[in-house]
Amino acid sequence: MSAPAPLITSPAFRLILDALARHGVDPTEIAARHGLEGTSLPLLSLSAFAEDCCAAVPERLFAVRAGLSLPRGSYGAPEFLWRTAPTLREAWHAVDRNQRLVSELFRPGLRVLADGAAQLFYPSLGPSRRLIHEFTVGVGVMMLRELSGGAAAIRRIGFAHPAPAERAELERLLGAPLAAEQADNYIELAPGELDRPVVSSDPPLFAVLSQLVDQVRASVERPSDLLGQVEQAVAQQLSRGEVRMEAVARTLRLSERTLQRRLKEENTSLRERVEAVRLRRARELVLEGALPLSEVAWRLGFSQFTAFARAYKRWTGESPGAARERLAGASLSPRGG
Repeated sequence: MSAPAPLITSPAFRLILDALARHGVDPTEIAARHGLEGTSLPLLSLSAFAEDCCAAVPERLFAVRAGLSLPRGSYGAPEFLWRTAPTLREAWHAVDRNQRLVSELFRPGLRVLADGAAQLFYPSLGPSRRLIHEFTVGVGVMMLRELSGGAAAIRRIGFAHPAPAERAELERLLGAPLAAEQADNYIELAPGELDRPVVSSDPPLFAVLSQLVDQVRASVERPSDLLGQVEQAVAQQLSRGEVRMEAVARTLRLSERTLQRRLKEENTSLRERVEAVRLRRARELVLEGALPLSEVAWRLGFSQFTAFARAYKRWTGESPGAARERLAGASLSPRGG
């Protein structure tokens, strides 16, 4: 019996459907067709969901326009924490610290380049996920504009997917040149921009909101202590072959029955945790490029490479070999895309 497909959670799914509704499209059928419940979508449905959303609206840049026009407060309390931060840097730290409250799909990162420029980057979901990429980057650009009063110097926008035919219009909307087929999606800020003051800064309110959001985050993360322990035990056993409930329970010093009950209380199962660990580690090891793909398959507990390749394509929409080729090509391509 195959493991259930992992779910990914992000308010972006609902926000995109809201944008469809503003275009006169009834999003109910799309949500039902792809198993969207609340803000959670089966990973296997991501590509088809994005394709159906794009097909529903003739306007090819609707996703980036939706991100750029996102209603204030769409991301809840964490958003108002960003808006009251003293500087863009501290707003970013608030994003980073509380990203789990915002999205399990896009986990942004920050890297500083040799010349002092900064890239806020978002992982690629595969070359076919243009809608999700453009929506998320559009949200990021919108937020930077609002936090800086339109003064933030965005030097370049990077996308993991190929440049669209509407490239010139996309660059106009985002206000920066586009670099296509990159290793990930990013917004590149000129040197020194992270220290730009936030125009809506309110330090006393920022301090109060920080405490409140920390409390919410702690309440969300506390139940996952067990899941973290389970996933750590799963990771240790993967390369040995099949992960067994008995062995995981023994590692956690629990009975099998107790472990099963506690996993059920978390609305998950050992099978789902194994799938989650495999997915996360597969993406890391494939994209790092340090190990042969055959060894990656072995480390993840697959007895045959073909089984791993099928699973990776099911998870991400592309084969592990194609993922490595795409990233290698992106690293060799000119920065201007």
